[in-house]
Amino acid sequence: MFAWRWKPGQTVAVEDMNSATDGDLGIAWALARGASRWGVAAWQHQAEAIGRAVLALSTRDAGGRLLLLPGPRGFDRPGKVVVNPSYYLFPAIRALAKIVPDARWARLEQDGLWLQGAARFGRWGLSADWVDVAANNGVVTPAVGWPARFSWDAVRVPLYLVWAGEHQATAVIAAAAFWGQPRGQGVAAWADLTSGQLAPYAGHVGIQAVAALSQAAAAGRGAAPHAPVSEAPDYYAASLALLTRMAWQEAGISSAPATALRVASL
Repeated sequence: MFAWRWKPGQTVAVEDMNSATDGDLGIAWALARGASRWGVAAWQHQAEAIGRAVLALSTRDAGGRLLLLPGPRGFDRPGKVVVNPSYYLFPAIRALAKIVPDARWARLEQDGLWLQGAARFGRWGLSADWVDVAANNGVVTPAVGWPARFSWDAVRVPLYLVWAGEHQATAVIAAAAFWGQPRGQGVAAWADLTSGQLAPYAGHVGIQAVAALSQAAAAGRGAAPHAPVSEAPDYYAASLALLTRMAWQEAGISSAPATALRVASL
């Protein structure tokens, strides 16, 4: 498992020994892909070890569902589990299921897809960045302690669903419709799921790329999203733009032109 933050040049470079499960999944998937492409057995073994650790440390049964914890520690609360829907990197989960045979991967995917449909709120039916899942009955609500927003985390929900071929998932359709609404400022950076308030500024190139990908997937075809990484204001924006390129290449979306999906509301 990997520390979620590293501060170079600091006396204590790792202040929090918790990991971030989306990072663990991404690293394991990258190692597995590299091992397959270049035949490096050590990378395969490392990917397998990370996959086993994720299953052992970062999953939890709650409300009859097997949930993916954001990290091994700190997300079990009295009567509930805190979950970040955008940590479900579905292509990685599927890839790891092939190299670390375990029935829990199939449950994680099935229950993760259920969560993406249940963790949608507000006038647009958008995913929340963080949610609480009740331990007794699995009811999903926006998490206490975080803004009830569709923002920097949740924008990855449609990205990972599309990448996994779930083009018509409700979370994808809702995001595509939201981003397709004409606005003078362009693609909204975030939306408050309680008040309906929108960010007073436009989303960066990474969010723009995910928006274009989501609209193309929902419509069934469309030009490949063009997001110049050179215009990214930070590493996260650049990462989203690059991941969107990969998702487009592997998601099987037709490159035929498509009319942008625009609806007033959901």
